[in-house]
Amino acid sequence: MNRIVLIFAIRVRVNRMMMKMSSKMLMVLVALTNFPGTRGGSTQGGSTAPGTQGAFLSKQLAARSLSAAGLPTDPHCKTGIISMKADGKPQSCCAGYCGACNDYDTCKIVRGQASENACCASKVYDMRCGKAPANVCLKKCSESTPPCIMDIDVDATDVPKIETVKGVPPCNEVVPHARQMHAAAIDKANVLTDLHVTSAKFKEALRYAHAAKTHLEDDDQDSEIPKEYKEKMEAELKRANLVIGHAEKEMQKVDEFNDKVAGITSGNPIPRDLKVSIQGVLLGARNDDEKALASTEHADSLRYQAYHSIAEIAAEKAQEAAEKARAAAEEKAKMEAAAKAAEEAAAKAAAEKKAAEEAASAPGAEAAKPSADPSSGDAADPPMADPPIPPPLQLATVQ
Repeated sequence: MNRIVLIFAIRVRVNRMMMKMSSKMLMVLVALTNFPGTRGGSTQGGSTAPGTQGAFLSKQLAARSLSAAGLPTDPHCKTGIISMKADGKPQSCCAGYCGACNDYDTCKIVRGQASENACCASKVYDMRCGKAPANVCLKKCSESTPPCIMDIDVDATDVPKIETVKGVPPCNEVVPHARQMHAAAIDKANVLTDLHVTSAKFKEALRYAHAAKTHLEDDDQDSEIPKEYKEKMEAELKRANLVIGHAEKEMQKVDEFNDKVAGITSGNPIPRDLKVSIQGVLLGARNDDEKALASTEHADSLRYQAYHSIAEIAAEKAQEAAEKARAAAEEKAKMEAAAKAAEEAAAKAAAEKKAAEEAASAPGAEAAKPSADPSSGDAADPPMADPPIPPPLQLATVQ
């Protein structure tokens, strides 16, 4: 039981210590962010030195970085403030929280406490080791952190020359260089686009030209197409073959140009002569595309005209055949009518002959015949006798 109580008491004490440490840390942070001189105001000890809160914080961070890196020296006074040069003695490096490193009255009291040995330039120099007591003297900055005595002339230090590393230009040339690289990249993209359009135009021209060639070759095998149209088709076939040959040859150039442009390093300009050559090939591709399309349309037009001519010739032949058939039919109808008329005349003559023969063979026909004229040999027709006049009718009288 006593052991449990002891452990509990230890835990309570540790928590209190942690709370106190947290409070102290909070106070330190508040003091760091509200030190004199950061807002241009005054403190209990008088007016503050000029400075800014951002500069102070950067100094504190730099000092902490040195400590964390295990380098307890600041030979160039990066974490402090350097005083003005004075003849015959080195410069002083005051503490970073001072805001300035001079001999004004404000340097004696900073943040409400005595800071003469840390913020006044002449006093810092007087506190150098060899003059001040060893337990409170200020070392050289190459051996300590501010406040310290500068043993390096910062102004005489050679500034390292900025050189281009891996293609990175100087700071003042970054924006123009970036713009130049961007412009070169856009120009390269435009050239590659032109090459793509050129290739597409040549492919389209080849498709049109091959289609026209196929139609023309098929039509050339048709024996019904008139000779004049076949001559025109042969001429158009030659033009289509020329387009095919030129397009296939230029397509090889397009592939070569693509390889050249793709091989140019990003950011480098494309040579002017290469761009001019690409533009020339692009114009040729457009020209071939137009010619191939015109050849296809002309081939279709010739086919239509040829077959239309064939249809007209067939119609003319059909018309002539119809006329001949009509004339033959009329001639046949006339012949049939004449034959029918001859048959009817023959039938009528036969009927009359038969009737005459029957009349001659009837009894009493010989007596009725008149005497024939011996000189002529033909029997004369007997004279017609007047019919007898009947007697008048007598009417009986009824008594």
